[in-house]
Amino acid sequence: MNRIRAAEILIEKIKKDYREDVAVVVIMGSTIYGETHHLSDLDLYYVVNTARGYELAKTFIIDGIGYDFWPISWERIERIANYEERITSIVTEGKVLYYGSDEDLKRFNEIKMKALDCSDTLKFIRKSEAVLGNAFKPLFLLNQASTLSQARNLGVQVMFSVTNAIALVNQMVQLINREKQNDEMANPVSVKDRLAGFYEELINFYNKIRRSEEIGDTVTAFFAANEINIELGDVFSGTGVALDVLPDLMARYDPNDMEAFYLTARLHQKALESLLANNGVTVTVYNDFEALAEVYA
Repeated sequence: MNRIRAAEILIEKIKKDYREDVAVVVIMGSTIYGETHHLSDLDLYYVVNTARGYELAKTFIIDGIGYDFWPISWERIERIANYEERITSIVTEGKVLYYGSDEDLKRFNEIKMKALDCSDTLKFIRKSEAVLGNAFKPLFLLNQASTLSQARNLGVQVMFSVTNAIALVNQMVQLINREKQNDEMANPVSVKDRLAGFYEELINFYNKIRRSEEIGDTVTAFFAANEINIELGDVFSGTGVALDVLPDLMARYDPNDMEAFYLTARLHQKALESLLANNGVTVTVYNDFEALAEVYA
C-alpha cells in the first residue's frame, strides 16, 4: 500500500479549503530514505498559520498502520529548533512536501538552518548538562528495583538521558520519548478524552515488534516494548485505570527465547484494545485511502 497517499489526501484538502491556515506539511523518517517495509508508518506533521488549521488534525488506522496528521505551531517549531525539546530531528531531517507561500517556506527553512547551526558550543554543553541531570532519579530508583521488569525500564531511562546528553554535545538530537507529566495524579481525567487518538499512534510500536519477529531483530523489539510501556504510563497517569490487566512485556523479554515474548506482545495488544473498548475509547480505522479521502471531501 502506498502510504504517501495519506499525505497527498491531506495536501489536497489543504489546497481546497485551508490554504490560508496551513504553512507547511513536513514528512520525516524512513519514507524519505526509501527504507520502508510493509509495516512502516508515515511520519509527518504540518505547521499551522491559524487556529482553524488545527481542524485538520486526525489520527486513524488503515490496513493495520497508524497515521497521525499532527498539527504544530510556529512557536513550538521555534522551541524545538532551539533544542528545548528532544525532537529536534523533526526539523533538521524533515522534508517539506507542501508550502502555502514562499514566505512560509522561507520561514521554515530559516528555522531549520537555525537548528542545524552548531556554532554555539557552550549552549550545547549547558543543555547537555541539564539533560544528563535527568538520569539521576531513574539511576537512584534502579538501585532499588525489585523486579527485572522495573530494572529494565529504569535502565533504559538512564540510557536515554545519557545518550541524549552525548547527542547534544555532538550537536545532534534524537527522538526519544515524551515528557512525563508529574502532577496528573492529583487531577483525574477522562480516559475517553485522554486516549482519543492514542492507540492509532501506539499501534506502530506493536508493528515494530512484529517486524522484529519477521527479521530476527531482538534489539528493536526490546526498545519498542519499552516505548509501549513508557507511552502507556504517560497517557494513563492520573486516570485511575489500572494497567495490571496487561501482560508484562519487559519481564517476558529474553533475547535467547523470543517466542514467548512475541506471543506476549500479541496478547498485550489485544488486552489493550479490550481495555480501551471497556473505557469507551473509539479507535478510528478506515478500510482504505479512498475512505479517508471521503472524510476530507
